[in-house]
Amino acid sequence: TATACPDRGAYVPAPNLVPGILPFFRYWPAPNGPELRPNGLPTGAAFNFSNPSRPVNEDFGLLRLDYNLSAQDSLSTSFTADRGDRNSPQDNPVMVQSQGNGLYTLSAQETHIVSPTVVNTMTFGYARAWADQVATSNEPFPDSLLFMKGEKRKNPGALIIGGGTSTAQASTFTSANGQNLISSSRQNFNGSNDLRMTMGRHNLSMGVWFQWVQQGVFSSVQNNAGTLTYPTLLALLQDRPSQFQAAPAPVPLNFRTTEAAWYFQDEIKLRPNLTVRLGLRDEMTSGWNEVHGHAANYTYDQNGFILTQPYIGKSALIENNALALWQPRVGLAWDPTGAGRWAVRAGFGIHNDLQDNLANRMNSNPPFNARARPVAAPSCRCSRRPAPSSRPVVSMRPCTPPRLRNGAWRCNGGSRQNSRWN
Repeated sequence: TATACPDRGAYVPAPNLVPGILPFFRYWPAPNGPELRPNGLPTGAAFNFSNPSRPVNEDFGLLRLDYNLSAQDSLSTSFTADRGDRNSPQDNPVMVQSQGNGLYTLSAQETHIVSPTVVNTMTFGYARAWADQVATSNEPFPDSLLFMKGEKRKNPGALIIGGGTSTAQASTFTSANGQNLISSSRQNFNGSNDLRMTMGRHNLSMGVWFQWVQQGVFSSVQNNAGTLTYPTLLALLQDRPSQFQAAPAPVPLNFRTTEAAWYFQDEIKLRPNLTVRLGLRDEMTSGWNEVHGHAANYTYDQNGFILTQPYIGKSALIENNALALWQPRVGLAWDPTGAGRWAVRAGFGIHNDLQDNLANRMNSNPPFNARARPVAAPSCRCSRRPAPSSRPVVSMRPCTPPRLRNGAWRCNGGSRQNSRWN
């Protein structure tokens, strides 16, 4: 406000002050340090010094059992459990970010010696991981200061001065970064069977592998409690926000995919000093499917332009390009002298990266998890509007093409492929 006065070194009352905005300064702590005066001019800001605690807790356990069932059979099992939580004060000490996570794994392997030249190994595995995060105030906030209201939406949002719609961007003042609960989980079930046998100069290996993946996500990190941005401190005092974004009605998403593979490999000892390895692996997946048909993704027209209306269905893929992923493997080891002192090794292989971790790229897509961006309204007004909690929200700007960073990925894309040689 000093720029509105001929004496730039003095404070004057803010013109067009909105008294109802003053309680929103509760989003910041009271200053207890010196005033911030660059070039000797007042800014309306001061330092706050604090030393909040950061409690961290983690528990880990491991159980392992090895047992020889018979002279030909052995069994090995293990179980691990890891749980932790922490409360992390933010740069703005009014907000505290609480995080919790857990990881549980169970594995079993049975080895059966069929004969002196044939060995069979069966493996089973299960893993479950989950994590949640919420950023709340260190003291209760009145409902009149919340940007969004509704079931499970009771935390203060993010208030930014001089920045963008993301608290990760630089801002004039330290942002108040509150958020409602977000959570994610993942479960993997897998099994495999490998058979190895020796036939003369051939060492044969063959096997199959299956994995069933479950992944669930709820809400997104940004805007889930509302993010209100003001360009300047004066604009805040006058309650003139530049933009407001919110994800008012998040819908839980639960994705499933089944993956499978088989392989065959022959290691041939052509000479005492020369061994060649030839192999072939084939992988496949069932795509990326949402249990309740809430897979929303963006498609392209015939000219390659992204369409503004998302494709909605059970599968996020219009075309599954991972039904047959052939992967040859070739290698050799050669000892030129035959004395075993040094050797020449070479190899080539194609490896595919199966796409089974895509939920975080789809939990911000309309219509089920839209980020609404209405015309900026004064915070004193929008804080009194309860957010709907029972129906999906469609983007309020359907004519604006969606940004790819909101979660679009190619609906007919394939798995990433790496070719390696050495």
